[in-house]
Amino acid sequence: MTDFQYIKLTWPSSYIFLRLSMIMPNMRVKSMRNWIHLQVGMIDIFFTSLVKEDEIVDFFVSNFAKNDKVWSKQLLEDEYNNTYLRFRKYKESVNYHFRSDCSLLNDRFISDGISFNDGFISDNGQHPRVLRLLIQGKIDSQTAVILDSVLSYSKTWNKTIKEKVVWPKIAMRLAKLKPFVIYNDTECKLIMKEIFV
Repeated sequence: MTDFQYIKLTWPSSYIFLRLSMIMPNMRVKSMRNWIHLQVGMIDIFFTSLVKEDEIVDFFVSNFAKNDKVWSKQLLEDEYNNTYLRFRKYKESVNYHFRSDCSLLNDRFISDGISFNDGFISDNGQHPRVLRLLIQGKIDSQTAVILDSVLSYSKTWNKTIKEKVVWPKIAMRLAKLKPFVIYNDTECKLIMKEIFV
């Protein structure tokens, strides 16, 4: 077996590949325009798609990020199509949705009388306010991924959050979603500066 393999993806194989990559913690994924790079240990595998990669990959990623126990027959239900449409809508206007979520965070911080930093701090091992808002669905998972890429709070949360059921699942889900969230880092930092400073 060589270090690099190129495999054509069909609809069923892309489903299986993305399903496995979202639930297995040791798989590392990078999504490129026309191919997907999967790293398992020392072996690199490159997948290229026979279908419109953006649409099918986004469909699977959006649904597996929300529910990693979904099966192919369930994906035909309207709920899963709506999840995909929300994901695509966010992807098509990242700055608008990121700004909206940051404004919501800022409004919550002001109404609760806490600083920006306090919103990300875990007191006595409890969930930070930002994580609570993510769990409640008030902010989008893609916003959490962007915030984490700028602030790197997940590393701190891994050490400070004491409960070992909810946060580890969310942390893995966000880590698996990260390669598929496309945004302009500079623009997002400027949005954060405008809203929080």
